[in-house]
Amino acid sequence: MIVFVAIAVMLAIFLSRNFMGGNNLDERKAYWGKEIAASVPAGTRKAQLDAFASARGEKLNCYQTYSKEDQCDLDDNKSLGGPSNLRMKLSVIFKMKDEKIVSHSFTNVPASQSK
Repeated sequence: MIVFVAIAVMLAIFLSRNFMGGNNLDERKAYWGKEIAASVPAGTRKAQLDAFASARGEKLNCYQTYSKEDQCDLDDNKSLGGPSNLRMKLSVIFKMKDEKIVSHSFTNVPASQSK
């Protein structure tokens, strides 16, 4: 029984070291939540949002969704998480209307995803 437990523990350590990388997604989500609340709350114009992203070294990508809603997103290139075979980064999605922020949300996207 003791040998079985020891093997299971060694296997768990091996797997966690080889398949899981570091994860700062929650920390980065908290960071962006505070930054957005302080600098670009709902009602902020798109030009200010673009300046906000640029000042933090990020690129704002704006587009229209399939349902004709205007959105902008920025990928946090300092975030990283997920298993080593599928690394993820944090993306902030801003819903826009009349060139102003309506709301924002967070999602994780593959770190290798390019726009």
